[in-house]
Amino acid sequence: MQLYQPRDFHALLVNRAPLSVAEIRFFGRQLVAGLSHIHEAGIRHCDLKPENVLVDAGMQLKITDLGLAEESSVLSKRTAGTPGYWAPEVLEGKLHTDKIDVFSLGVIFHQMFSKKRLSITDG
Repeated sequence: MQLYQPRDFHALLVNRAPLSVAEIRFFGRQLVAGLSHIHEAGIRHCDLKPENVLVDAGMQLKITDLGLAEESSVLSKRTAGTPGYWAPEVLEGKLHTDKIDVFSLGVIFHQMFSKKRLSITDG
């Protein structure tokens, strides 16, 4: 594994002003590509959040912490991960697919634009 400075994407988001559109595009492309690669490998991350994305010195992102991951081919009702990033179907205990990771990615995009975490669990 490459060596990374001890920084996660969450630290970058909270320590800076809201990102510019160019920066959001730059990081967004990396996040989408990384998540696509994970899904193409048949894996559902289940805990995608900025704290699980590392940032190297060149501002390249790497998605990490697959400790809660599941096989994509399995429909699941498992409630796992970080509540602020749960898709509605996880929150409601319904069957879910890889789309839960896409919802979490949307929450991350919201954070990049607003510097605030969107949380459907707050009512």
